[in-house]
Amino acid sequence: MNIDSFCYQNFTVMYQGNYILETNDKQYDLENLIIAPNPSKDYVKVNFIDTFNKNEIEIYDMYGKLQKCITIKDKNELVDISELKQGIYLVKAVNSNMTYKLIKE
Repeated sequence: MNIDSFCYQNFTVMYQGNYILETNDKQYDLENLIIAPNPSKDYVKVNFIDTFNKNEIEIYDMYGKLQKCITIKDKNELVDISELKQGIYLVKAVNSNMTYKLIKE
């Protein structure tokens, strides 16, 4: 099977089939989305810098499996990640196609 990759701004994901092999991001605050603190244990604050009425974020594990889908109602919303296992996750802002790396301690 071939190893493929895609790049968005300064964020690169290498994958083989349905499995994510590696990520590399050099920019932590992508234009309109900030997730902090990162790394985190129980909660993260999702901050959309631009004004959006309603946004959705999706949290994927490193195998590409959707772990959580959340509708963000406020510009700064606290998101519970306590049920996620320790590891690295990809957070995708659905309406803007931004992707962010989240480390769960």
